[in-house]
Amino acid sequence: MLKFFSGLIVLVLLFSFVLVNDKERKKSKDLFNGKDFNGWIKYIGMPHKSLQLSLPKDSLGNYKEPIGSNDFLNIFSVVQEDGEPAIYVSGRVFGTISTDKEYGNYHISLQYKWGEKKYAPRLQLPRDAGLLYHAGDRPMQNRVWPLAQECQIQQDDCGDYWKIHTSMAQIPAQFKDSSWVYAPGSEYVWFGDHVNRPRCNKNPDNEKPQGEWNTVEVYTSGDSSVHVVNGKVVMHLKKLSLSENGIKKPMTKGRIALQSEGAELYYRRIVLEPIQQLPSSLRQLF
Repeated sequence: MLKFFSGLIVLVLLFSFVLVNDKERKKSKDLFNGKDFNGWIKYIGMPHKSLQLSLPKDSLGNYKEPIGSNDFLNIFSVVQEDGEPAIYVSGRVFGTISTDKEYGNYHISLQYKWGEKKYAPRLQLPRDAGLLYHAGDRPMQNRVWPLAQECQIQQDDCGDYWKIHTSMAQIPAQFKDSSWVYAPGSEYVWFGDHVNRPRCNKNPDNEKPQGEWNTVEVYTSGDSSVHVVNGKVVMHLKKLSLSENGIKKPMTKGRIALQSEGAELYYRRIVLEPIQQLPSSLRQLF
């Protein structure tokens, strides 16, 4: 009888474990369905004048207007890469795909891999893109990017912080070799237009070589966030804010956007998990 009850207890515990883990899995959401852009909104910016397109130009040869939501150039498309679905980004024109819903308090994870091609105006610059979070629903001031916080996806700079438009944040950082660098345990420093510090460099560098898949994660909780590259924390931020008529307002939610910024790349495995708070290992950073 004792063996029977012991076995029964083990079965109950195992069943409970399966139920809990199944519940956790159901909380996660694949933002990319592997087939199309359902749940995403495309926005394509102003083409560089070096591209030969049948669109209106001014007297200097510059295109007059952004392309907008009609992605007739297939800047973003769905392909098979390394045996599974991925979002292919040609990079020919700057643009974004943004979620059609806003999110706050979440953990987002994705993988990216660089292609080979680069385009003007970034032919001589590092391959560039970005994961934007807490983003607005439209580009600011006729530009291509919405108001947002950015986890940089740039070759050799993945995980950097970039403010976009009037966004701002506090980061523990030190000024080294003419740039600001993330330094846990240091004094928190404001970054944003109002202090003329738009960028903070990640630390450490944890990217993989050209052509390999990298995993980027962002955790957000309230007005705080953490950037993680290939399993290592490379940046944490607090007091995520925007400036509106000189007044700071907290940024705690928004759309998620992925950039096309002059370089060929692929995105895949884009998964969002709602969280109530940061994991304990990350809360210790603050």
